[in-house]
Amino acid sequence: METSARTVEFLREFLPLMAVLAVGGVAGFVYVGVVAYIHIKARLILDFYRDLGRQIQRAEGLIKGGAEIPQLPRFREIHESLAEVLRNERILRKAAEKK
Repeated sequence: METSARTVEFLREFLPLMAVLAVGGVAGFVYVGVVAYIHIKARLILDFYRDLGRQIQRAEGLIKGGAEIPQLPRFREIHESLAEVLRNERILRKAAEKK
């Protein structure tokens, strides 16, 4: 009977600590997962933006050479809207850092 009493006392003392550590571990994994997801999404957006910029520069070079590219106005519109989104994001980030 004494062994089970020791076990119960051990659990009373250390179970809350174990629960806190378990919750902290899960929260840490969730935090790392969210940060990784955001980083990957941001990287994909930036890669798309850079690639689009290169395509526009290439198309503009072809036009200067005399080629006709009907999609260029749409590319330019997408490029400008993405640039505006990135500018707004930087402004919001700076405002958040000041607070």
